[in-house]
Amino acid sequence: MEEQLGNLDALNQEQGIQESLTPEKTEETPKEPQQDKQELEKLQELAKNYKIRAEKAEAMLKETHKEVSPQELSVKDLTALVKNNVSEDDYDDIFDYARLKKISVAEALKSPVVRAILSEKEEMRRTATATATGNKIQGVSVPSSDELLQKAQSTGEIPESEEDIEKLISARLTKNKK
Repeated sequence: MEEQLGNLDALNQEQGIQESLTPEKTEETPKEPQQDKQELEKLQELAKNYKIRAEKAEAMLKETHKEVSPQELSVKDLTALVKNNVSEDDYDDIFDYARLKKISVAEALKSPVVRAILSEKEEMRRTATATATGNKIQGVSVPSSDELLQKAQSTGEIPESEEDIEKLISARLTKNKK
């Protein structure tokens, strides 16, 4: 191992490479303490301003997202909601509009914008209700003996199942006895 180190030293000397074991000193431009102090004060003031701005933004955000509960509504607002037959699904839209315009719920209900939204949603609910009732699956109905007799007389069609044929015969006999 000593041989290798010796060889490396010899190689360095041949190539003219010399290493100094003392650390190099870099030249620094001395700054005036007054400039450093001023920069520090500016940075601290800037940080303080950012903090104030952030706190204001958080306060504004909390204020805008404040929920309106029924306990916070005035009697006038509650009466207006009841008189206009407003669905509970529409409360949020009305409250949002009133908060946005900074008006009462009663005044928001008088607005043409809110009225248009409410009428559109009501129409959508009516359509959904009508659509839902039309899609019911109907079960198989068992025809009565009178229905079987009427169908046999009008079209000449005879039922396929034995039970229905028996009902048809009994209905025919009952009718003839009268």
